[in-house]
Amino acid sequence: MSYIKITNYTDSVNRLSLEKLGLSTKRDNPETIGQFGSGIKYAPIAALRMGLEWVFTGNDSEGDYILKYKSIDENGINSIYYDYCNGFVKPSSFTLEAGIMSWEDEFQIYREAVSNAKDSGEWKREIVESIDKAVPGEFSVYITASPGIMEVYNNHNFFFCDDHKVISVYGNKPNQSSMLEAIEGPLRIYCKSVMVHEGDERNNMYNYEINNAVLNEDRQIKSIYSASYEIAKLISRLDNEDEIKKIFKLVIDKQKQVWEFDTISESTYSYVSPCREWSIVFNKIYGDNAVLLSPTESLIPGIDSFIKNRGKNPVKCLSEGFYSLLKEAKVNLAGELITEEFTYDIDLDISKFPKLVKALKIAEAYEPGLLKMNKPIGVFKSKSNDALGYTFNVGKDISERQIVIEQSHAANSNIYEIVSTIIHEYDHYSTGITDIMYREFRNLADNRIGRLIVDAYENNILNVNEAGFWVNIEDLGEFGGLNYQIYETEIGGLIMQIGNKKFFVTNEDENVSVISDKMSGQLLPSSDGKSMGISFSIEDPELLVINKL
Repeated sequence: MSYIKITNYTDSVNRLSLEKLGLSTKRDNPETIGQFGSGIKYAPIAALRMGLEWVFTGNDSEGDYILKYKSIDENGINSIYYDYCNGFVKPSSFTLEAGIMSWEDEFQIYREAVSNAKDSGEWKREIVESIDKAVPGEFSVYITASPGIMEVYNNHNFFFCDDHKVISVYGNKPNQSSMLEAIEGPLRIYCKSVMVHEGDERNNMYNYEINNAVLNEDRQIKSIYSASYEIAKLISRLDNEDEIKKIFKLVIDKQKQVWEFDTISESTYSYVSPCREWSIVFNKIYGDNAVLLSPTESLIPGIDSFIKNRGKNPVKCLSEGFYSLLKEAKVNLAGELITEEFTYDIDLDISKFPKLVKALKIAEAYEPGLLKMNKPIGVFKSKSNDALGYTFNVGKDISERQIVIEQSHAANSNIYEIVSTIIHEYDHYSTGITDIMYREFRNLADNRIGRLIVDAYENNILNVNEAGFWVNIEDLGEFGGLNYQIYETEIGGLIMQIGNKKFFVTNEDENVSVISDKMSGQLLPSSDGKSMGISFSIEDPELLVINKL
């Protein structure tokens, strides 16, 4: 019978370390592959389930030993025993089903033997015809050379990247000496040279070695997403000009979708620090006047002519992730040339939207700043379902900002909803604070609510009924005095001053005249003693409108 023999050079391996679950001499050594102390126990049991032999030979303080795991039926339970091949057989707490849910293929068995050998330093592998007594200074694992095991053995460089083309990090810089162009097939990730992920991903540009990857006890990467940031960092640190040119050709020129930029979130690339070579190579390929268009900008009709008319060479990028990387690399962006108005069809004739016209009039009465804007409010057709309004160029000088209201919202919403949108956008317009700055923008809204409540309170502090105008006793302190004056205005209505507060009194026809010989004086107490006021007869007091000035 033939065996795969995997050997590393060491003076001693305690035989108990091959028996006890969880015992690991490598847990505190970040350079080693094994950390959990379980694989070297589960792998021999998995081999037994496949009908394979797994035999250890080594030396420790008690001398040399040959150890194999064997299964013995105990009342219908397949129990694992440690057979030292010298007549001494020792029971374990394992059964033949130990690890059955996760240890299920030949690669895992072979990987465990090789990984342990690699952790110990210098090692070798070979095919032998017999199991021999341990050689001093050597520790070996023998595994039956079944067809399945031999397929893994013969494809060692697929499962281990000792001589394989991957991107890996040594120090702070990627190893770029032997990388590939875009490859077909699943993405493979290695940790300390051992494959820890072979997924369903396709169209990846490279395979990767990530030596700080977080693994589970099955020596598999816990989550491909947890490795995404490390892979994004590896890509961003590339400084090989030829390799970067290949990526530009693939992603920009051929518009290929690759895993690295179309599955890894574009936000991940917002946290990397790309090498300056990315910007240098971009200009070498496309020229110093080249500007990069985002995926959204690339789809705008007429954008090429718009950019060229401004003396620039438009370079379209349809990959969000690659655009994010190049943006962080300080590549010249087309967005600096494109005003936001260019991307929308804006209509400045709001007369077609009577609700908006009325809402704007109401909003202007409350917020006079709306009357002083450089650009008038317009309407636009939203590209999403949740946009009610928008403020263009909010990050630029206020003279370049403009408020637009979504046309369906302007036509179909309630007046108060449209007023709310106008005021919301005016806060963006007047302050330059965006929705992303949530806390700051929320403070603006909170302050407006506070002012509205105060104004509403002060507008209602003066009451009117058939007997005159009255102030509740508890509110008198707000006025700072009891003297009053009433006089007519040239535009109709009355100005009424009580203490230090003034009110404009009118009716629905914006015209009211109250003539009395009591046009000035002091407030008098009401008959019920609960208020003080100006006593004279008023017809239809419910038609009067009182606004604090």
